[in-house]
Amino acid sequence: MGFSEGGTMAALLLIEDARHSFAGFKCGIFFSSAVPFDPDVVRTRHLRCIDPTIDGVVIHVPTAVIVEKNFARLRHLSPLDKLWPDDEEALVSICAESVREVVRHDLGHHVPGSASSTEGLTATLQAIERTIERASELYS
Repeated sequence: MGFSEGGTMAALLLIEDARHSFAGFKCGIFFSSAVPFDPDVVRTRHLRCIDPTIDGVVIHVPTAVIVEKNFARLRHLSPLDKLWPDDEEALVSICAESVREVVRHDLGHHVPGSASSTEGLTATLQAIERTIERASELYS
């Protein structure tokens, strides 16, 4: 689980675990996170983000992706902007559709319920609950 860069790192760890098992992660929950670097390419001291048009689905465990509806508006604020694929839904696209939950909100770069609004909180909690239930069913 992670928020922003923490979620991006959590996604990288899920990909690494899927390719070179080390932790046996059962699910992932991402808040306002971008698509991660390709961990195999990082080892070569180069940086390349996972790109759904090239890499396809690379996270197969249950996931909850909680992201603002207009995530692209923040791109220019990151020094990594030029490395991300054009698809603003890239993180969603690399997660297996059959086991992913997506919550889109209008709260900006926040976790629903953390600001002065409860907008999106119920949907977020339900998505997290379904993700954990799926993981329990799949891996118990």
